[in-house]
Amino acid sequence: MNIRRPGLQARLTALVAAVALIAAVATSAAVYLQARSNIFSTAQDQILSGFTDTLDSAIPWFEQMQPERDLYEFSGIGDGSTAWSGDIHIDTWPPGTPEPPQELLARLQQSDLPVFQRVDSGGSPLFYVGGRVGERDLPLGAPTYVTAVFGLGEAQAQIDSLERRAAAVAVVVSALAALIGLWTARRLVLPLRRLNAAAASLVPGQPRQELTAGASHELAELVATFNRAAAELDRTVADLAAKEADARRFVADVFHELRTPIAALVAVAEVLDEDAESMDADTARAARIVSRGTERLSRLTEDVIEISRFDSGRAGLVTEPHDLVEVVRESLHTRGFDSRVHLDVDGPVVAVADRRRIDIVLGNLVANAFAHGRPPVQVSLHADGHDAVITVTDHGIPISADVRAHLFERFYKADASRGRTDGSGIGLALAQENVTLHGGTISVTSDSTGNTFTVRLPRAAHVATADPRD
Repeated sequence: MNIRRPGLQARLTALVAAVALIAAVATSAAVYLQARSNIFSTAQDQILSGFTDTLDSAIPWFEQMQPERDLYEFSGIGDGSTAWSGDIHIDTWPPGTPEPPQELLARLQQSDLPVFQRVDSGGSPLFYVGGRVGERDLPLGAPTYVTAVFGLGEAQAQIDSLERRAAAVAVVVSALAALIGLWTARRLVLPLRRLNAAAASLVPGQPRQELTAGASHELAELVATFNRAAAELDRTVADLAAKEADARRFVADVFHELRTPIAALVAVAEVLDEDAESMDADTARAARIVSRGTERLSRLTEDVIEISRFDSGRAGLVTEPHDLVEVVRESLHTRGFDSRVHLDVDGPVVAVADRRRIDIVLGNLVANAFAHGRPPVQVSLHADGHDAVITVTDHGIPISADVRAHLFERFYKADASRGRTDGSGIGLALAQENVTLHGGTISVTSDSTGNTFTVRLPRAAHVATADPRD
């Protein structure tokens, strides 16, 4: 299965959208991280400042022996707190909230200044602070320490809102970039599509559309070159068509003129062939050579004249209902093939057809089988639904696929594959033209036993026009 690659427009649009998405995500991420840091820093600075002020304000009224009632003054700090001095310990820590980290407690013992640490607890940020009341040289009975925890839910809510807005901005920017990329890509690709459509319309006999482009357009020079090339191609095609028509008319005229003298030669050759027995050996051999050559020339003349009718559009059908079995038998008998061909029929096969053209088709196929194949040659005829099917089978060397592809071309000969031939190379082409004129098809298949030519003709009338013969 072949997967079609996206077109230039789709790739340009995707590229612009991808670049915009990356830039928007990078910018939003940078802004988000900076804003997140600023929000947390502001909230933490406010908490830390308030905590420090509370500790400093407690120093004047803190008594020397630090009774338990003085430690209760720190129970309302933050969302929960712990204050201790020696053996006295006041704890208002909220249930379910993790205890202060050991790292924070260790630093608290060593620092003269308040310490802090932010911890993420199940997606909810907690801010731990700790400090010592008074200086180290304060004449107290024992150091007094206070730790507290503050929830940063409000700051986290601001950050979450900022995150959603940043994501929305990235999506909107990407969508706008995709639309802009699509618009830009269409403007870039549209001239190329017009150029491609114009190139595809370069069919002989069909009107050609002149391409236009603005003077400042990047493709203006290419469009101008294309228009010049297309105009030159039109002139060349018209010239070649005229020369081909002249050549075909000349060939047809020549063979028409040759028909009368060749007919006289055929008559003379037949007389010489009949009297060959009474001639001396050399004269008889020459007479037979002239007779065979004249017969070939006459057959070639008729074939070329018939082909010229197809080329000029003057070939038509004279159709009548016929039993094709009788038509085939008569054709084989007239051409002297009936004693050498095995005819296989099931019964009458009635079809509306041109008797003369069916004779030409069958005669050429059977002659081709004897000339290029090997006996026995078998002709079969049967009805297949609305079609009549005629097959001609020989037992010669199988025709290769590359040769079969050209068999019905005019003047094509496959001498190297099927032995020497003295034919004109237009017999099978003429057979195909006559079958096509009936609205049928002709094909060839090969296997190890030989080759089979199959003709399918519609049994109903295809066309019924007069056959303009010279």
